[in-house]
Amino acid sequence: IWRKLDRIMFEEYIDGHYLTRYKVILFSYTDTPASRLMLNSIDIGTRYLAEKETNNSYKFDYYSPEKLPPYLSMKDDHWGYFNNKYTEPNTYETTTETTTREPNKDVLTYGALKTIIYPTGGSTRFVYEPHVYKRQVNKNRNGIIKNSTAKFAGGIRIKEIYNSPTGKESDYKIQKRFCYERDYQPFALRQESSGVLLAPVCYTTDTKIENIYHDETYQIKVSSLSSTLPF
Repeated sequence: IWRKLDRIMFEEYIDGHYLTRYKVILFSYTDTPASRLMLNSIDIGTRYLAEKETNNSYKFDYYSPEKLPPYLSMKDDHWGYFNNKYTEPNTYETTTETTTREPNKDVLTYGALKTIIYPTGGSTRFVYEPHVYKRQVNKNRNGIIKNSTAKFAGGIRIKEIYNSPTGKESDYKIQKRFCYERDYQPFALRQESSGVLLAPVCYTTDTKIENIYHDETYQIKVSSLSSTLPF
């Protein structure tokens, strides 16, 4: 149904002649019109496609993929990430800070990679947090604005990585923790976020077009269904 990579084959050629296929990597997906395309597993086999080695399989688990909406649901934030809030298309032209386009931290992880299960039986789990910023570049791109409070931006970032040698919940141990803070100090209270927003949210911009043949200047308004960077 979807265009996707389904296999990688390694074949041996000598002097331009095909000799043998000695390795194949198979990709398995959730592949139905009613759901998002998700990679379920990668299987590594030898010689022929029928010889898929079940003990050499990498499997993938995700956070609540069934809760993602259909495509073109009009439920996305300023940056195009799902926020579970519907926005009427005809309001985009005048809306810049509408609450229906703000990020929703409670649904940002839907569909994100949760666990990798290795052929050995061990696994790695990823824990995420939303992007946060307290500073942003101003509209003219010549300075930094500091907000009074931290704000959420679209998307997520890795917060912690856990490993389990057996794949059991009780055996998970934290492997790495990531901190996104200014002037970070170990074991100190959470500091100010290091996030900087590239530009203010903007759906409409005014620009001028000059007609050099008739010495005329036109001012037009450009609108977008998605937040655009100012011209």
